[in-house]
Amino acid sequence: MQLTDIPAFFEDAITETLNQRLKLNRENVAGVLKQHFLAIKKKPLPDLEAQVKKMQEQITLMVELLKIEKSKTGWVVTATGDGDTTLTSLMLGSAWFEPSPYVAQLVLAALG
Repeated sequence: MQLTDIPAFFEDAITETLNQRLKLNRENVAGVLKQHFLAIKKKPLPDLEAQVKKMQEQITLMVELLKIEKSKTGWVVTATGDGDTTLTSLMLGSAWFEPSPYVAQLVLAALG
């Protein structure tokens, strides 16, 4: 049986449990994502330190807007509002830092 063959009742229970753990571990999730962001390759900029600090602040705000949802293929991490912009930026990269396609996995791993 694949994980995608779970009855809806259990999918809902898993989703609820993951979101409860996210709510309880937001500080840890933010810390993991900030550390990961520091390790991402960045282009040299005259104001790189300020840009990194700004992005870390955006990560903190984004984590407050994260939630975990069930999709057709499994569970996904989503965010609303400005959090979605930050999440997308982390995953796809920007003009000054490399993409990080494993953000969702980092969030789930940080749930403890």
